[in-house]
Amino acid sequence: PAPGDWGGLVIAGNAPTNKGVDVTTEVGDLTYGGDVANDDSGSITYLRVEYTGATFSNTKEFNGVSLFGVGSGTTFEYVQSYNGADDGIEFFGGTVSGNYLVSIGSGDDSIDFADGWTGNGSNWYIAGGAKAGIEGSNNGDNGDATPVTTTTLSNITVVGPVTEGALFFKEGGGNFTI
Repeated sequence: PAPGDWGGLVIAGNAPTNKGVDVTTEVGDLTYGGDVANDDSGSITYLRVEYTGATFSNTKEFNGVSLFGVGSGTTFEYVQSYNGADDGIEFFGGTVSGNYLVSIGSGDDSIDFADGWTGNGSNWYIAGGAKAGIEGSNNGDNGDATPVTTTTLSNITVVGPVTEGALFFKEGGGNFTI
C-alpha cells in the first residue's frame, strides 16, 4: 500500500464460522473461530475509520473493519467506514449483529458477509461503493458449508451507482430475509 495506508480494525473472536475452528485471519495471521456463539469481544460503538484498507492479493485484503468469528455477546453499532481501499465492513462468520452501520466510498464492496455469518443487520446506509452495496456469500470453497450464512437485514439504504448492484449474492448465497 501507499505510505500512510493502515489496515483498519480487525477483531478475531471465538464464535462459529464455516471455515473451521482456530483458522487464521487473512490480515495479521490472528487465530479465530470456535464454538462460543455468544462470545464477547467487547463493545464497538460510535467508531469511524477513514482511508483504511489495501489489497495485497486476492487472499490478503485489509478492510475498514474486519470481524472474524465475532460472537453475539459483542456490541457492534454506530460504526462508519469512510473512503476505504477495500470493503468498508466485513463479517467473516460469527454471530454478532451490526446495527446503524455506514459505509461510504469503499474501493470494493461496502458491507460484506460470508463464512457462515448468522448475525443480523439493521439501519445501514451505503453510498459510493465501487462494487456491491452489500455482498453476501456462504463459503468460497464450499457453498454448502455449515453453519450456513443466515441473516435478516432491515432498514437498508444503498445509494448507487454500484457496479455489482445493491445486493450481490454469491458462493452458495445463504439464507437471507431483507
